[in-house]
Amino acid sequence: MKQGGCKGHENSSAKSFIGKDTKAKSVRQWVFQVEAYFESQVINMNIDQLKLAQSLLKDHVLEWWMAQKDAKPNLMGSLPWSTFKAKLNERFTPHN
Repeated sequence: MKQGGCKGHENSSAKSFIGKDTKAKSVRQWVFQVEAYFESQVINMNIDQLKLAQSLLKDHVLEWWMAQKDAKPNLMGSLPWSTFKAKLNERFTPHN
């Protein structure tokens, strides 16, 4: 059985997130896919989950996350996955 870790995710079913789709389902679907990958690979450590998720961010979503980390480097490096998801949803889910 695999122990937690991010190695080998290059060939995963987890896809990059670019956030161009302005529909709420875009964030929700990406999170679902990433969490399914965490489960299939037994990645249950917050730090490993965050590292993998960061590696899948692209374009303006990556720029947004880099700005978040620059503003609070100590906090963002140890962020729980649940808090990262909440921040991602807050920023990239359209509000009606």
